Amino acid sequence: MQSPLEKPALAKLWEHSRVLICVGSGGVGKTTMAAALAIQAAICGRKVLVLTIDPARRLADALGISALHHQIQTVPTSLLSEVANAQKLQLPEGASLSAMMVEQKEALDDIVKRYAKDAAHASRLLQNRIYQQISTSLPGAHEYASMSVLYDCEKSSMYDLIVLDTPPTTNALDFLESPLRMNHAIDSKALDWLVRAYGSGSSGIRMLGIGGTLMIRALAKLAGSSFLEETAQFVTEFAPILQGLKQRASEITSLLKRTQTDFVIVSSPESLSVGEASSLSKVLFTKNFSLSGWIVNRYHPKRPPIPNKENLKIERDQLSTIPSLSKETQEQLFDNLLLSYQEEQILAERDQKMIEQIRTFSSVPVKTIPLFQSDIHGSEGLSKITQSLLHKEDSHER
Repeated sequence: MQSPLEKPALAKLWEHSRVLICVGSGGVGKTTMAAALAIQAAICGRKVLVLTIDPARRLADALGISALHHQIQTVPTSLLSEVANAQKLQLPEGASLSAMMVEQKEALDDIVKRYAKDAAHASRLLQNRIYQQISTSLPGAHEYASMSVLYDCEKSSMYDLIVLDTPPTTNALDFLESPLRMNHAIDSKALDWLVRAYGSGSSGIRMLGIGGTLMIRALAKLAGSSFLEETAQFVTEFAPILQGLKQRASEITSLLKRTQTDFVIVSSPESLSVGEASSLSKVLFTKNFSLSGWIVNRYHPKRPPIPNKENLKIERDQLSTIPSLSKETQEQLFDNLLLSYQEEQILAERDQKMIEQIRTFSSVPVKTIPLFQSDIHGSEGLSKITQSLLHKEDSHER
């Protein structure tokens, strides 16, 4: 076990953070990394919840469970114990890990129920066709709903740490800015126009003047005879919810910028992924989010010097013992193996140069995780990741 002076550079993330948000481009192992960080925190004796908005099965596969839903599920303690045993540790009493996949409609329905005047008010809203359409297809609704779930879980004080797996970089900024966009939408002139039009019934429509009245009638013809009635009902019923959404958006923004909320970037060593991660890091710093680490995942480990054919005589002779291979096939196979080794060495050198560049311009600790030969899932795969997270690298690790 490492002494406090030998703690890994990223130990703060699983030992002291209250909210840990994993960001980065798609396809770099971000979900698996979120699972590994959550498990490492649980092994330290903390009660941990890991959230994802990814409808794919990545997080469930990584945790070795059948499926994830909108309900919080407990990850089997056996998984934590096996990873702890691999580190020669005993799982502390009280350690736990739970997981959840945020589903957009269920999360938004929960918000409606929370801010509705009563059960009847909530029921009318949930059955309204306009709300049903918005709750399943409105751009940005999933991101806001996920932030709302994060906020509720953190406010409940049931967990010592909540780890959030976010969408790829292209959507990550939308994700982080969803509370602000919600406030802008609520304060928009278009929404104010609708509230004035329908909030007071037919008298509100008359107040809009001839132009507004003609526009609504035109929309009614296009959308059907029930358009006015349903829109009026939705706007009137939803007005009290808007203020609750606005207040919650402000509280979520405060949570994201709180001292114990940390961000960690996950990237591969490939130039495109590193470029996206670098741009994202600048945005996080500019917007005063606490970026606390950068994990470079799936780098090719350095290989020994490339041997020549003469030094591989033993390996070459072994091919000749396979009777089904002709001499020509043996030569071709041997050349292919040597070429593959050379390519691996080139990739390792490329990755090492990129990692050195990241460490040169990054102002946060950089951790590297090697590319493993097998898929990462279950206790065996996650043990490999956590061992790498704990491994103290050379003097370049900050």
